[in-house]
Amino acid sequence: MTDFMTLDIGGTIFKTKRQTLLKFPSTRLGKMASGIHTTEASPFDRNQIIFPNILDFYRLGELHLPKNMCAAVIVKELDFWEIDQSYISECCLKLLTDYEDSVQKQLELKKSLEDVEVDYNPDDLQHSKVKQISRQIWLFFDCPKSSKLAFMYSVLFMMVTVLSVTLFCMETHPQFRNQFQTVNDILFLMNFTNIFDNVDFENPKEILYTTTLLKPELYYLQITCLAFFTFDLVFHFGFCPHKRRFFRSLLNVLDWFLVISMWTTTIMELNNVWINGKVASIFYVVFKCCSAFRMLRLLRLIRQHNGLNMLFMAIRSSRWEIGLLFAAFMIFSTVFGGFVYYAEYKEHSTFPHAFTGIWWSIVTMTTVGYGDEYPKTLGGKVVGSFCAISGVLIIAMPIAIIASTFSDFNDKNKVRMKFQSYKNRGNKVGVHLAKPNEKIKF
Repeated sequence: MTDFMTLDIGGTIFKTKRQTLLKFPSTRLGKMASGIHTTEASPFDRNQIIFPNILDFYRLGELHLPKNMCAAVIVKELDFWEIDQSYISECCLKLLTDYEDSVQKQLELKKSLEDVEVDYNPDDLQHSKVKQISRQIWLFFDCPKSSKLAFMYSVLFMMVTVLSVTLFCMETHPQFRNQFQTVNDILFLMNFTNIFDNVDFENPKEILYTTTLLKPELYYLQITCLAFFTFDLVFHFGFCPHKRRFFRSLLNVLDWFLVISMWTTTIMELNNVWINGKVASIFYVVFKCCSAFRMLRLLRLIRQHNGLNMLFMAIRSSRWEIGLLFAAFMIFSTVFGGFVYYAEYKEHSTFPHAFTGIWWSIVTMTTVGYGDEYPKTLGGKVVGSFCAISGVLIIAMPIAIIASTFSDFNDKNKVRMKFQSYKNRGNKVGVHLAKPNEKIKF
């Protein structure tokens, strides 16, 4: 039995002691050292650049990685030589963790940007003319980039959405409403009916909606917008190739909810149902408030832009940091809320209880500063100073992490798009990769 083993790694000869390799008998080289007893070089068609690091692993007992090599190659080499990644030294572990994070983000990008596409089965399109027409209609409503007409429709959809939001704001202003009755008329009617019993006459908002109506031209324009969104939703859902996957999108669910809530409030306004009791008024206000989400319809068009997708993915990927942000705010706002309450204990006009102090600390830490509550004593001002400084520090750290994650996702997406363009270019040119046993003809 020879004391040395000779290895031919990618054309480079390496020679080492057999006893050195036997330190880790569960690895490939350890098994060879205990089973092969020849003096001839054992050939391996593997990477010869990283192999000195692998031999150093047997000599030192810990694995150090080369900095000038792709981590994917390192992982494949370690798998071949059957060396567990737990042997990697702490100083070189960052190279592998960065690679794993990169792979994870690439998978998230692929899942979010490629796997979510809903389309018809290509086999069905070849045998059905109806399916082909249905697919064209589906792309018309769902993908603005599919044709010029689809792009023009997306512009129209955006304009109608902006108009709908504008009307939503205009209907709350007295200038765009016509008065059809006065407060005295309501007081007179209250002698004969209980319809207006729930109206608060000290609330100018309730008086506005009770005594006025939206101008007719604006009202009919609002109904037209609602009919347009209903038409879009019905056709968008009707020609969707997978009805269940349609509801997996939060934007599609939001469309259904908005159309239902807007039709509900419209019908309640036509029949004056919303003033018939407290429950009806609360029901009306809730649905009317939900109509404010109509601006989110634009996300259906903006989602085609990769930048917005990167922003959402960065927020989703940083949910742990965002959770820490909320937890830190909850802790520090409670602490400073209690401090300012007792710092202002002798001041009878400020901070009647600790909950007001918590509200003040949240407003101060977020640098909003409403000014409804503020400390007046020296101790309270000192607490306020520390509260403001702490808020800046608490907000800055998670925001920086989210910004870094967004930048990382954006860079990865640029690489993905560049790789996809090279891949498509290769398919057009007709690049052919030979199989292992295939003869190449010149």
